[in-house]
Amino acid sequence: MQIPPFMLKKIFVKGSLTFLEGGLAFTLINPVAPAHLVGINSLILNDKDYTENVIIRLSDKTIPGKDLSNDNALHFGLKEKAVIHVPEAAPDPGNYEITIVLQTREVGPLNIQASERLDAE
Repeated sequence: MQIPPFMLKKIFVKGSLTFLEGGLAFTLINPVAPAHLVGINSLILNDKDYTENVIIRLSDKTIPGKDLSNDNALHFGLKEKAVIHVPEAAPDPGNYEITIVLQTREVGPLNIQASERLDAE
């Protein structure tokens, strides 16, 4: 199964980029079907790679993205929201280009891209 590009655009919650605990965070929602997250292939914010420093908050679980695997997957239910926290990202106001590639057990990689503006706190 392949996810159409128009559905991929609905995964990123517009306006969700925010300051969080000295870094940045944004929210994803699953509008398609239940899935299991088994990895984060990449996370790029304004051309800087934060793949190794991602934390996912989903339901009552918080897990470093690098700890996701087939044996340690997170269930991402339909209409469920996940907060992607990047604690090492400089929380500077401005425009952000975001690319995150989530690896799912069911459909493989999901390449999600978004543009967001972050205003001063």
